[in-house]
Amino acid sequence: MSTYFSYNKRRLCIWAILIVLSIATACSPPVSPPKITVRSCDWLIESDLQALHYGEMATEDGIAWLQDQYGITEVQLEDAYPEGAKRFRWLAHGKEYLAIFFHDRLVRVDVFWNEPLPTGDNVLDCFGQPAFYTATFGQDIEARVLKLGIWYPEQGMNVVTSLYTDSETPPAVDGDIGFRGMSLSKPGNTMEELLDNMVYTDLQQSTVLSSLQTWPNSWEVIEIKNLIVE
Repeated sequence: MSTYFSYNKRRLCIWAILIVLSIATACSPPVSPPKITVRSCDWLIESDLQALHYGEMATEDGIAWLQDQYGITEVQLEDAYPEGAKRFRWLAHGKEYLAIFFHDRLVRVDVFWNEPLPTGDNVLDCFGQPAFYTATFGQDIEARVLKLGIWYPEQGMNVVTSLYTDSETPPAVDGDIGFRGMSLSKPGNTMEELLDNMVYTDLQQSTVLSSLQTWPNSWEVIEIKNLIVE
């Protein structure tokens, strides 16, 4: 398998996790733990992206802003899911970004972090305590996977990760778990409103909401929903 193909397959896997945490994706990930570190809050927090008027900014204006902000010279929009959506990818600051446009409006930006990944405690130190979390353990094509997300509806944000294992039990969750990326969108007063703003389908919303739990203020007491059918 070529390095190029492996790189893009991993990127597709992370993108799928950002879309919906509980649906298994067709990836071939390593089962070894990712490298972790402590990133600066300046590196993690995307203040300019968080300040965008998601759901209101027209596609043309959003593209112009991205070109000006990141020095992008050429933009080619790709078809995306759900039907009618468009997306655009770019690299900057050692990270990968994905802008999602829907009905001629910018609705979401996904940010992908490369290894070494920021830890869970690192994320909380920078973003504060989340309102909710989702945690599921399911079967992927070639490995079992723990998918974990922490949700900040009033900030229009969720932060996600995935850990793959050959074990029949999920990996331990603690403050040293590495997180792989986040999504930014228009804030919502409720989780349902946030998921609407992020353009989740009805099925994706149902999947997320079925495993949604109030944040317990501790990694160690997180409850993991088992999706594996024996």
